[in-house]
Amino acid sequence: MSKETNETRLQLIPYQNRQLSIKANLIKRGLDLVYSLETRPLKVLLHGDKHLSQTIVEHLKLIYQGRYNVTGFIMELSWASEIVYLAETQTIDVFILILNNIIFTSEKRSSEDHIENILNLLTLMRKTYGKPIIGLFTWPDDPSFEKRAKDAGADIVLRMPFKWEAFQKVFESCLIPQNEIGRSKSR
Repeated sequence: MSKETNETRLQLIPYQNRQLSIKANLIKRGLDLVYSLETRPLKVLLHGDKHLSQTIVEHLKLIYQGRYNVTGFIMELSWASEIVYLAETQTIDVFILILNNIIFTSEKRSSEDHIENILNLLTLMRKTYGKPIIGLFTWPDDPSFEKRAKDAGADIVLRMPFKWEAFQKVFESCLIPQNEIGRSKSR
């Protein structure tokens, strides 16, 4: 390390701590750790409304730049089988699903059957992949749907339209590793 670089780094340390820092070689070790930090990959699966999905991905890229390298897998069509296929073939960190836009191949077409299919898909996704699921919906108007979707496997359920601040807060909660959730609650 050049003498000039070392002196520049020393200027960042208050005078009374400089001698201690020099003796312990803290400057070099600390800054080496900072320079070695890299952004972690974060893969998000979105589907349904292409423009909404692109907006969410760009918003996440802005918010988490420097912390995460956000990649969005955006599906224009919302076939349940394609969502499951992508979950099987790609490493997805967070699923963002527009619940009422999911298309099922079953012949049952009633709204109650569609809701049951959504809940069954959430249960399958939770049990099989264990990754956070954010469910967005505009329909049904049933106040119990949010609770039913959470019970089925969604971590977060938001009615659309939503405020970006609310979305960001729930998305951030999905990034906390599962083993740290218990520790952070117990503090």
